[in-house]
Amino acid sequence: MLGTAVCSLVNVDVEKRVRLDPDLVNTVGAGFTTAEAIATRRDVEIPVIVVSTPSIDGIYADIELVGRAVGAADKAKAITDKMRTDMAAIGAAAQAASAKAPTKPRVFYDVGYIDTTGQIYGPGEGSFVAEMIGLLGVDVITGDKVTYEIPLETLIERDPQVIILGINAFYRPTPATIATRTGWQKLTAVKTGDIRSVPDTEITRPGPRLTSGMRNLALAMYPALDLPPSQCQPAADSAHPADLSTSHRLGRLPRRAAPLWLPGGASPERTGIAGHQPVRLNTSASA
Repeated sequence: MLGTAVCSLVNVDVEKRVRLDPDLVNTVGAGFTTAEAIATRRDVEIPVIVVSTPSIDGIYADIELVGRAVGAADKAKAITDKMRTDMAAIGAAAQAASAKAPTKPRVFYDVGYIDTTGQIYGPGEGSFVAEMIGLLGVDVITGDKVTYEIPLETLIERDPQVIILGINAFYRPTPATIATRTGWQKLTAVKTGDIRSVPDTEITRPGPRLTSGMRNLALAMYPALDLPPSQCQPAADSAHPADLSTSHRLGRLPRRAAPLWLPGGASPERTGIAGHQPVRLNTSASA
């Protein structure tokens, strides 16, 4: 049944899914799948696990949960062990670089902007993205914990010294376009031109590629940083932040108004659905 479409980004054809008789459904909470939809699937005896977490440790737990659910607990644990090693090594190197400065630099990670309204999106307070950036030894400027939105007045007040642009196929700002945004000319990072770019996918999608995202963030913040070899298999689509400059100039891909992972304004980390729902399986898997 591989390749059979049963859903769009936010909607699922439950009847089609039932006909496929899956052994396991792995779904994401955080605004993508409602508690009611999950309950409906469990009511028809479809085994469902839900992954959604606001923390890096929670991401490790989710990966291990999926591993137990599919009978690959040892492989999942091996992946998370390597991820922990990589994250700790990158964080230690970045924090050592940060410690050389008299104060922690104020950093804003830009993940979305709506041209027509001026709405700004950054890492939500308490999110795993904010946690990752904090591991770089910087002062993280965060958005709302639910919507990820940050008012322009707050951004001006916090005054980032460094702006890191999260780039993906739907959102491709450049330092030049950042400088034209209303009110942004007041920011220190814009005045000094200290605006950098990173591939966003590995940073905002919680999974095994998170260590690639952490590595890219660290190199964007500290380009001369000497990092140890990765314990994890590098992601095929990851790139050094400096490699993005050419694609920025091309500007051929459409820009999405808001971050792809904010359906209807909901945060991917904060909803009424708990990160680990009870799992109904005829295995030893547990939430």
